[in-house]
Amino acid sequence: MVYMDTAFLTHIGLSERQAHIYTTVLKRGSLLQSEIATLTNSNRTTLYKDIDVLLNQNFLTKTIQGKRIHYHATNPKNILRDLKTKSAQFEELLPDLLETYSRVGHKPTVTVHDGSDAMGRLLREVADTAHTIVSFSSPEKFLMSIPMRDARYFSNTTEKREVKVRGLHSDTAEARRIVASFTSPMIDVRPLPKGMTQPIECMLYDRKILFLSFEHQYAIVIESDDIYGFLKTLFDFFWKMTTKQ
Repeated sequence: MVYMDTAFLTHIGLSERQAHIYTTVLKRGSLLQSEIATLTNSNRTTLYKDIDVLLNQNFLTKTIQGKRIHYHATNPKNILRDLKTKSAQFEELLPDLLETYSRVGHKPTVTVHDGSDAMGRLLREVADTAHTIVSFSSPEKFLMSIPMRDARYFSNTTEKREVKVRGLHSDTAEARRIVASFTSPMIDVRPLPKGMTQPIECMLYDRKILFLSFEHQYAIVIESDDIYGFLKTLFDFFWKMTTKQ
């Protein structure tokens, strides 16, 4: 059976479970709830709720044949049409929403995530969604602290999506050795001035800032135009002072 990447479905509002259910039904045309439960390894309570969400969002439809309910996957073209309609409706509301937004003072949104697994998950999200990435990094600490599967996913996905990645790293022999192994044309990584070290990773993408603490194994995500703008200006300043290895 053909492998299907469900990451995009999670970006348009479905949970991973719901995306898995939809693609499972899509591959088979029609399934009973008991069959969906078996194929997706779902328990009855969560499956009932997930199917209800998928029905309400028009990802699934159902037909009743005798005493049995059969679930069918909606044609992806119809889902795309619905998304375009919703997008057009949102664009009509956008001027009023922006005016309301501009009248309110906005504080940064800050979330804290603990553990290497959470750090890896955030890196996957960045790889899946970012348009461009700039970072202050420590390559050796990055590879020592992030699960290898997540580090590979980040590298492979950003290259596949052709995401431009620029980085400034601590100027150590080990960092230079690691950077020299990078082969992707989408990655441009340069050393910081001598004496500047990176105790944490600072990644800027899509007006967000991701801090990764390798020593203490936590991550902080900040959404703030002001903080993003300040750090991006700082990055650009040091970038102009450096040359590619």
